[in-house]
Amino acid sequence: MESLAAALASGDAAAAAAALAGLPADAATTAEHGAALLAADGALPALVSALGSGNTAAAAAASRCLRAAALGAPLAERIAGAGGALPALARRFGGGDAAAGDALRAVAAAGHGACVAAAAAELLAPAGGAGAGAADEGAAGRARALLLAEPLSLPEVAVDALARCAATTSRLRARVQALEALLAAAAAEAAARPEACAAGACRKSGADVRLKPCAGCQGGPAGRILYCSPQCQRADWQRHKPYCRAAAAAAVGGAPAP
Repeated sequence: MESLAAALASGDAAAAAAALAGLPADAATTAEHGAALLAADGALPALVSALGSGNTAAAAAASRCLRAAALGAPLAERIAGAGGALPALARRFGGGDAAAGDALRAVAAAGHGACVAAAAAELLAPAGGAGAGAADEGAAGRARALLLAEPLSLPEVAVDALARCAATTSRLRARVQALEALLAAAAAEAAARPEACAAGACRKSGADVRLKPCAGCQGGPAGRILYCSPQCQRADWQRHKPYCRAAAAAAVGGAPAP
């Protein structure tokens, strides 16, 4: 346990992940173990970082360590106040990590139920929306069960309200992503277009040239993107595509297509 504590406090993410991955499943089971692990500065952020890492064994061990730490009220308070800790535990729990769920319950029992409920509520709106996969639906179901059961014991109507709020938040985030992508593409798009064919190899303009706007992004912040022919539009598509898809997604409030 001492070597793990030293690795967590070292600031070396790779060393911390390696030490966590080697932690036996029956280790870090008591509040004393948790207190020893979190005694050093940097240990808690290292555990939170490991929760979201691609190292499955390290993430699972981090959940167990935080479960042990949360058994003590002072450390439960530290976990509740650590940036990203509860959302990371909630995501692990949504993926089926029982230790992460135990950690969330322990933090809630220590008087931080509102923080835990807010983190768990994020899982109530599956990322895939109407076409969500089984993993998203499973996470939403686990979150709902956590919110309804002790120590949170929220009524059904409250959980339903949280689910609606989570769905709205998810839509707003998609909208923000679409607008950010649009802003990133708009400057380059605007620079590419006077009143002329937008295809770089063409640039025809004048009263005798019939220009038609791209139907995909009319009304976008870069103005109308004009082409003199379907051939020019196809030739310019790779350049124009990021802006066009971002503008179309922003118009309907979704994320841009890849």
